[in-house]
Amino acid sequence: MNSYAIHRAAVIGAGTMGASIAALLANAGIPVVLLDAVPDTLTPDEEKRGLTLQHPAVRNRLVRAGLERCQNASPANFALPEFAERITLGNTEDDMQRLSTADWIVEAIYENLAAKQKLMAKVEAVRKSGAIVSSNTSGIPITQIGAGRSADFRKQFLGTHFFNPPRYLKLLEIIPTVDTDPAVVSFMQGFAGSVLGKGVVLCKDTPNFVGNRIGSLGSTFMANYISDHGYTVEEVDALTGPLIGNPKTATFRLLDLVGLDVAAAVGGNLYDLIPNDESRELMRANKANALRDDMLKRGWIGNKAGQGFYKAVKGAGGKTDYWVLDTQTMEYKPPQKVKFESVEKAKDIEPLGARLKALFGSGASEDRAGKFLWATQSWAMAYAARRVPEIVDDCYQIDNAMRWGYQRQLGPFEMWDALGVAETVKRMEADGTQVAPWVKEMLAAGVPAFYQQAGGRAVGYYDLGTKGYKPLPANPAGGSSSPSADFAEGLDFRTPSGRGGAAAVGTAGSRVPALISLGALKAQGRELKANDSASLIDLGDGVLCLEFHTKTLNAIDQYIGELMQAALDALELPQYAGMVIGNEGEAFWPRRRARRSAAARRSPWRALGLSRISKLIWGSSRWVWDWCRRAAASRRCCGASSAPPCGRPGPTLSRTCSGSFRPSDRRRHRRAPSRRKHLDSCRKATGSFLTASCCWAKPNARF
Repeated sequence: MNSYAIHRAAVIGAGTMGASIAALLANAGIPVVLLDAVPDTLTPDEEKRGLTLQHPAVRNRLVRAGLERCQNASPANFALPEFAERITLGNTEDDMQRLSTADWIVEAIYENLAAKQKLMAKVEAVRKSGAIVSSNTSGIPITQIGAGRSADFRKQFLGTHFFNPPRYLKLLEIIPTVDTDPAVVSFMQGFAGSVLGKGVVLCKDTPNFVGNRIGSLGSTFMANYISDHGYTVEEVDALTGPLIGNPKTATFRLLDLVGLDVAAAVGGNLYDLIPNDESRELMRANKANALRDDMLKRGWIGNKAGQGFYKAVKGAGGKTDYWVLDTQTMEYKPPQKVKFESVEKAKDIEPLGARLKALFGSGASEDRAGKFLWATQSWAMAYAARRVPEIVDDCYQIDNAMRWGYQRQLGPFEMWDALGVAETVKRMEADGTQVAPWVKEMLAAGVPAFYQQAGGRAVGYYDLGTKGYKPLPANPAGGSSSPSADFAEGLDFRTPSGRGGAAAVGTAGSRVPALISLGALKAQGRELKANDSASLIDLGDGVLCLEFHTKTLNAIDQYIGELMQAALDALELPQYAGMVIGNEGEAFWPRRRARRSAAARRSPWRALGLSRISKLIWGSSRWVWDWCRRAAASRRCCGASSAPPCGRPGPTLSRTCSGSFRPSDRRRHRRAPSRRKHLDSCRKATGSFLTASCCWAKPNARF
């Protein structure tokens, strides 16, 4: 039985995705060899300098440019700039032998089957025995890419499809073939979660896999509906963003961000690859395709071209306005406020499930907004159901893919449950929408929802094989495959003030969950005290959490102050050893200055440093500063990378760093080189990775 481990890696292809994957691995402390092709022509500057195509600077020009773009990207691909030093550059003609030391080789070149097959032949010639090889293709069948390779190669070959940007989007689709060793699949699932911080969806080897298959067809239907009914760019983005639990980029801003050329390439070859898909003819709709082709011809492909569906225009006083494309006249117009009566009534409704019902559930207003939302979302839900079990066996896998890959609060089946499955199916059939037979069988068997709820969270999912509920499995990373806690909130299983993410699921041998959900803990009655701005939660093992959840990006107010005082009082009780200040707000994803020590990675309390911990409040206001100072004076600080540790480290840090930090030092610290130098030394000494949280522990506390 093979024992797999990844100590060194290689990435072939230094484009946007390849370089970003290399950065992700470097952030995890893994040395990476990054290769790209050799240029076949000289640039004017190279000719002026008298260089030839054989000069090393020319031969590595493409890979060097790819890494530079990666280093300058925003948001940052590297947790720390110096992590780029872990990447060694080369090209695919002179440096293929460097792959012989890699434990994992990732192919990330352009989407062309013949080119990928040719590269795999070269990789097989140099890879060491047992090295894992994967393709980052966004939709070409993995079996075809590995065709012609030896049985040993195919045994360690699979697909690993990252979503861009890899550091920030949680989804990783793993696609084994019939020849892939199950041990490789199991290892990669665990490695991707525990080392790279990914949420893994295990996909079948079908065109575009899960996220892009559901996303491409859903976007195609929406584009056709927009064209047929005359919706404007601004109207669509107002309806498909945070209002329904999607990111602020909504639809057209997302296309500008991704690039219309990239989006077209992802779905460009899909039609021919899905001959049995009942909805593929949507991809041949003339009106929507004509708009896309016209924009591609004009070069209006999005942010990287300076214009797409939006265009930045300098206004009076140098202020930048984002003008909007009128798709009828192909001219840009000043932005205008979009208002719908039904949206004005429903936009402040919480939780999300209740808002969705008010917007387009049974009995909702059928104004222009309601009709659009019902038509597009009901079609997307029905299409997702029709793809089970073709692309995955279970509905929760599709929900995970759409939440993790598109940063949505709800996947299609979670949204369906929130709206009510039975009543929604009736409306779909009345509209002529095809409902998957297994959904109707589920309802006929007396199973009312796709997810089974208990204790305020989803604990089971409907299984097509057994025709009943099965327990939701734990993510091999130690996280959870449970639907989002916002879904549970939508079904009123959670406390009114709750906010949250995936439910907590433990891992074998751990004393604490590998992923802590504040929403799930509150639903289980672990919320000790709360108001509209903050909550005090018992995390277990003698650790408290002070959670901020004001609606204005966690602005400090008097109600937070009240809970701060309650938290200090609770810490005086003997049963509590320490406290984390953090939350699961969507605005607080991985910070740029993440740093994790080996001791931190080993700690069972590593969950306290996960990306969803809130932004450090250190220095937010004078009275908050004084509160922090009082807490630090009576306890020991065990992790705060945005402020110098003030004493002996807690369990997640590897070294002691002593130093004082008075309230009066706050502004001096920002501009005094000596104070900044001390801060940097503190970070290096502790290897602190709690990049966006404060955590205090009592002296001599043990976890």
